[in-house]
Amino acid sequence: MRLARQPDSQYGFLPTATPGRRLLHRIQIWDGRVVVQ
Repeated sequence: MRLARQPDSQYGFLPTATPGRRLLHRIQIWDGRVVVQ
């Protein structure tokens, strides 16, 4: 579980645009905290 602060993100699901990894991370915004599972 990674905790990152992204106040500008208004999306529930964001795909990672990393060149080596094609993964979909579930991002849940709780009180300004984005939880990536």
